[in-house]
Amino acid sequence: GGPGAAGTVTAINGNTITIKPGTGLGGMQQSSVTSIVVSSSTQYVAGFGASASKDSVKVGAFVRAQGSVSADGKTLTASLVSVRSGGQPGTPASPFGGTSGAST
Repeated sequence: GGPGAAGTVTAINGNTITIKPGTGLGGMQQSSVTSIVVSSSTQYVAGFGASASKDSVKVGAFVRAQGSVSADGKTLTASLVSVRSGGQPGTPASPFGGTSGAST
């Protein structure tokens, strides 16, 4: 629970990860957070409970983060970062679930 953000990593500068926010059903942007700030206490996980680290976060990866969001809603200070290297979920094999609109 708690505030969260998700998106595709576009840049990494020190402890600041810049993301392009992901879109949910109907193309609605899920959050306005564009910067995720990590610290030495941030935990990292990969799909299916695999371990991850800050090195796992790369440009082009899809990340979800949980933590506290700044007053302007643009920056999330992350306590937990979940990394997927395969891009935004939407395929049937996505560990995060969700349906793609391609089931005709």
